[in-house]
Amino acid sequence: MYRDTKFQTKPLEEVKKDVKKARQIYRAAQSIFLGDSDNLVHKELPEIVAFIRKIFPDIRRVTAYARAKTILSRKMEFLTAVRKAGLDRLHIGLESGDPIVLEWLCKGVTPEEVIEAG
Repeated sequence: MYRDTKFQTKPLEEVKKDVKKARQIYRAAQSIFLGDSDNLVHKELPEIVAFIRKIFPDIRRVTAYARAKTILSRKMEFLTAVRKAGLDRLHIGLESGDPIVLEWLCKGVTPEEVIEAG
């Protein structure tokens, strides 16, 4: 689906505009899911989450997707900053614990790495 699309993150100001627009549409939202494949790659994620919490002060939960490999590549300081900014939950796709299946699916991680990332 995205073979011909080069991955890039949105600039922080563009993300902030999107959050403000979402606030106009979803005034009574109780949770926000950052629905991209791997939000931890965005270097400004702590600022993004803090901004979401500011614009949606009554939101109960902010959740995101993350890849095990990305979690392992991030320094603990970054992960702590994201948590302190208000990210409550990370969803990690664990398609299998079988190393052969993980390799076949091209997941780029071993079962041991997935456990460590968790």
